[in-house]
Amino acid sequence: MIMVKKVMSLIVFFLIFITACFLGYLLYKKYTKNDDISSVTYRPFNKENPGDSYPVFSICLYSSYGMIFKQNKNILGIKGWKGGNLYRKMLLGEENVKNRLRVIDFDDVAVDFLDSVFLRFHVLTKQGKLIDVKWKQSRNQKEINTFLYTYQDPNQICVTRNRPFVRHSILNYERLKLDANRLYNITADLHVYIHKPHELTRILHKPIVSFSLNDFKEMVEATNSNNNYHFNVNQVEVIRNRPDGTLTCNKTLNGDDSQYRQVIVQNIGCIPSYWKRFFLFSSKLKIQSLPDCVKRDDYLRINKLFLPDLNVVNATKLYLQPCDKMRSIIGTTKSSTSERKTLLLQFDYICEEYKVLQNDYILKFLKKLLLIII
Repeated sequence: MIMVKKVMSLIVFFLIFITACFLGYLLYKKYTKNDDISSVTYRPFNKENPGDSYPVFSICLYSSYGMIFKQNKNILGIKGWKGGNLYRKMLLGEENVKNRLRVIDFDDVAVDFLDSVFLRFHVLTKQGKLIDVKWKQSRNQKEINTFLYTYQDPNQICVTRNRPFVRHSILNYERLKLDANRLYNITADLHVYIHKPHELTRILHKPIVSFSLNDFKEMVEATNSNNNYHFNVNQVEVIRNRPDGTLTCNKTLNGDDSQYRQVIVQNIGCIPSYWKRFFLFSSKLKIQSLPDCVKRDDYLRINKLFLPDLNVVNATKLYLQPCDKMRSIIGTTKSSTSERKTLLLQFDYICEEYKVLQNDYILKFLKKLLLIII
C-alpha cells in the first residue's frame, strides 16, 4: 500500500514537473519574442508618491492672426493686431527677420494670460477642505506657482495647473473663473485640455472643448448663455509599458514637453524667442551655449518641421517616448449661471483611484515558475 502511494506521488510529481516545464517553455518563447503579459491593478490617487497624481488641465489662447499679442503694444512700429500678426509671421519664418527680432521680447509683447484673464481659482477636497488659491506667478523659488506657462509658439500660449503632491489628499473639484469680456476683446480662441502632467504638447491637436469669439460674445451680451462648464473625470487609466518591449520606451522620462523642445533646439542649433523662458534656468550646458535664433531660415525650419498641430511627431520620434501613458474618460456638461461676462470651468474628479495596466516582464513569471518547481 505504501509502495502504491509512493508510485502515485511520483507520477503526480512528474506530471506537475512536465506541465510546469511546458508552460515555462511557452513563456520563454513569448519572452524571446519580446511580448508582454498584462496585469490590472487599481491605485488610489495621492497615495504614496507623485506617480499617483491626478491628471492636470491646461488652457491655451490660440490665434492664427497674431491676437495672442498685446494690441496696445507698439510692435515693429505698428499698433493693433496688424503689428502682432506681422511679428507672428516673422516667428513662423514667413517674413524676413533681419535684425528686428533682437529688440523684441516675446514674453513682453504676448498677452499676460494669468493676470488679464483669470479671476478666481479655488479647490475643494473630498475631506471638505476649501482652498482659495492665488494664481499669479511668484518669483520666490520656495513658493509653488499654481499655474505655469508650459507651451507657447507664434500661434498660442498655454498655462497648466501645477498641482503639488499632497499625500492622501482626494480632490472633489477645481473651479476656475475667467473673464469672458476680456477674452472677447482679445479675440483669440480658447482651448481646454486634460492630460498627464508634463505631456501637453502631444495632444495640442485634441482639446476637450474649444471656445471661439462668438462664444465669448454670447457670454458678454446674452442673459442666458452657456458659460458654466463641468468636466467630469470619470475614469483614469495608466498604461505602464516595458522599457525593453517591442516598442522601446524611456522609463525615467518625466518631462516629455521639455524633451520635445530640447531635441528641436539641438537639431536647429538655436533657441527661438518664444521658447527662451523655458531655457533660462536649463542645467544642460549644451542648451545654455546655444544662441538665440535670429535667421529667417531657422524659424521657417522649426515651423515646417516641428510645430503643432501636424508636425509634433517629427520631434517626438527623435527620442524614446515615456513608458507611462495616461488616458481619461471625460464627461462634459454645460449650463448658464447668473454670473454674466464670465466663463466658469469646473473639473470634477469623480474617481478616487486610477486603473493601472502593467505590461509585466515574462521573466518574472519564469522566476516564479522555477520557485514553484524547486
